[in-house]
Amino acid sequence: MVQANDRADNKHALQRQSDPQPPEIYSPRPWVMPVIAGTLVAAGGGGLAWFIYLSRAIADVAAAYSFVAQNTLSLFVFLAVVAQAFIYWGQRNLMLQQSRDTQNALEMERAKIAPRLRIDEVKVAGFEIGQSPAFIVSLVNEGATEAQDVALYVQAKGGRIRAKWRSEQIVTIPANDRRMYPIRWTPVLNQETIDAYNDEPRLKVFGYFRYKSIEQSFCYHYYPWIGKRPAEVPYFVPCDFDVSNDVAITLEVADSMHGHTADNVVLDVQPKPPKETGPQEKGNDDEP
Repeated sequence: MVQANDRADNKHALQRQSDPQPPEIYSPRPWVMPVIAGTLVAAGGGGLAWFIYLSRAIADVAAAYSFVAQNTLSLFVFLAVVAQAFIYWGQRNLMLQQSRDTQNALEMERAKIAPRLRIDEVKVAGFEIGQSPAFIVSLVNEGATEAQDVALYVQAKGGRIRAKWRSEQIVTIPANDRRMYPIRWTPVLNQETIDAYNDEPRLKVFGYFRYKSIEQSFCYHYYPWIGKRPAEVPYFVPCDFDVSNDVAITLEVADSMHGHTADNVVLDVQPKPPKETGPQEKGNDDEP
């Protein structure tokens, strides 16, 4: 018998991220070129006026005109070189920004198709009296690219019994697919053992997976149940879900003021008080 855990609201996700926003397209500031052009025209006009003013000190009219013409020509050549330098600099900045925008767009596309790994659920098979169950960890890749060289390590612990892999498993998860990885639980189950799992400490399945130096731990623990478990109720839930926070429902029959039994029934729903637990066992350093 195999029971699936609810996939909703799973926090054990790796590289899960919202769709990145498109990069802002670079456009040159519209006021830059008019300002530069105005500055160059003003410099040219001011230089010409300064040369004319200086030429008044020259008595020879021909020499004065030659002085103004030569220096004005040199000034305009210099301003043309400066203008060309500004144009080249603006083109350089534009090309750099376009290169950055292209790189950002490529990174966005890579992020869309990159592997996105998460532990989807922990199933159980053979959880019946007289059998040795196996706990099955489901590792999902929601990306459009195959995830290679994924390191996975799984342990299980219940009471004084611990099962764990000898070493990490190096696995490959295809794109938009999942893989199931079991860990065997050696004790043969009896009713006393199953009843004990309903109390603290909980039976846990935990471990980690690592992809491209990013490690993500996970932990699921047994969801207690008395009697035959419905198919919709999972055997294991994430460890951040407090399974002791159940409700206790009591029925009370209210008496009327004249001492007669009333027909109404009052439901008093109260939180179930948590069980007292002793100190944890030694040797649980790697347990979540």
